[in-house]
Amino acid sequence: MKDKIYGAIFGHTIGDALGVPVEFESRSELESNPVRGMRGYGTYNQPPGTWSDDSSLSLCLLESIAEGLDYGNLANKFLSWFLKGEYTPHGVMFDIGITTRNALERIREGRNPIEAGGMEESENGNGSLMRILPLFLYLEVNSLTREKEIELIFDLSSFTHGHIYSKLSCLVYLDLARLLFHGHTPMEAIHRLRKGSKEYESLLSSKEYNRDWKSILDFSFLNSDISSIESSGFVLHSLKASIYCLIHTHTFKTCILQAVNLGSDTDTTGAITGGLAGIVYGYNSIPLEWRNALASPEKIEKPLREIIEKYYA
Repeated sequence: MKDKIYGAIFGHTIGDALGVPVEFESRSELESNPVRGMRGYGTYNQPPGTWSDDSSLSLCLLESIAEGLDYGNLANKFLSWFLKGEYTPHGVMFDIGITTRNALERIREGRNPIEAGGMEESENGNGSLMRILPLFLYLEVNSLTREKEIELIFDLSSFTHGHIYSKLSCLVYLDLARLLFHGHTPMEAIHRLRKGSKEYESLLSSKEYNRDWKSILDFSFLNSDISSIESSGFVLHSLKASIYCLIHTHTFKTCILQAVNLGSDTDTTGAITGGLAGIVYGYNSIPLEWRNALASPEKIEKPLREIIEKYYA
């Protein structure tokens, strides 16, 4: 169990760090010079192993879970990252999405956190999906009804991203993570999600249940060639890309490298894919040189250890 938990959180952080130096590079650029391991500098001029907002905001959630998970507490942690550079590997916040920035400004001004996130269809970047993974550790040990689980997931997405596309993406992603955590193979987990797709569909209006969502909920996109898998910052692209890479590879290393080398939003695609792959293959499957290169791993490990001792011992 510990191997899967560490694999999930460190897999997420390492996927993020692998993608940071090449964020915004195109797929064709990375085909010419693919990521094969930890690089430094590049897009943000950061040392090798540096993780970004994806992992910083996940760390805020991880720490809040260790402390009992309180919305006000979590909001304050987000603001500490945003305003002071806390929860970062080097004390500097160097990357933030527009929708996330706008939401945190609203929280700073006193808005209820669960009402702060962008509600427009155009505000569906991957900023809540990229940080939601630690919540599966909380859901696993708290006996919530399905209705309360969905409410909690939607609330936490809504701190920054309040549109149904973002909220439902978080739900699908966490459901997949939990199935994997319980030992289902990636394909077994996909079959179970497909059987339960009516629940997801019921959360969408007829207008919202469009071609993108149909492809996701029947998982027909898994039959596509990788050239058709997009890797922009749009939340549905990120969700598809992470699941596609998980299904079409067979080791942690090949999964993450495929995800990062899709190009564009490389750190987030790497992070959300890394979290899933880390559950499937475990912490010990992550290449040692990547683990050793990760910046400030103790910041991740401390709340993770507290959660394991508090809930999983």
